[in-house]
Amino acid sequence: SLTGLTSAQMPAGSVLQVVTAESQTPATTTANAWAASAITASITPSATSSKVLVLADFYMALSATTINASFTIFQDGSTNLGNGTYGFGSFYATVANAEVQSSINVVSSPSTTSAVEYKVYFNRRSSAGTVTCGQANRKSVITLMEIAG
Repeated sequence: SLTGLTSAQMPAGSVLQVVTAESQTPATTTANAWAASAITASITPSATSSKVLVLADFYMALSATTINASFTIFQDGSTNLGNGTYGFGSFYATVANAEVQSSINVVSSPSTTSAVEYKVYFNRRSSAGTVTCGQANRKSVITLMEIAG
């Protein structure tokens, strides 16, 4: 039985803790650069060998046709866990006010026992229009799971 074990005694692959945060605060950008959303959560790993599974589910909206947008996860505001240009995905609007539900699943190796912040970032990859990440009338959720290394 695993009852009574400390996190240090749990076998590799065990879930040690789960942090979930919700947001209904939209963020917008008209720039061709990564912008921070309000979809964020922090976790403090119990060991430097731990991994963090990041699960994010959110809506994005594009204001006009022919807009291309991308989304990713940043660790501590400086490390892009996705591709530097396209993050974890991109999409293109063929109609005005297009909305798309997006998700990201990624494993991070923060190698620390200090608090680590994970946040959804997004950008506009075209020459005009507005990209919105998160919706006021829909919940966006980010979940962090510490996995024993």
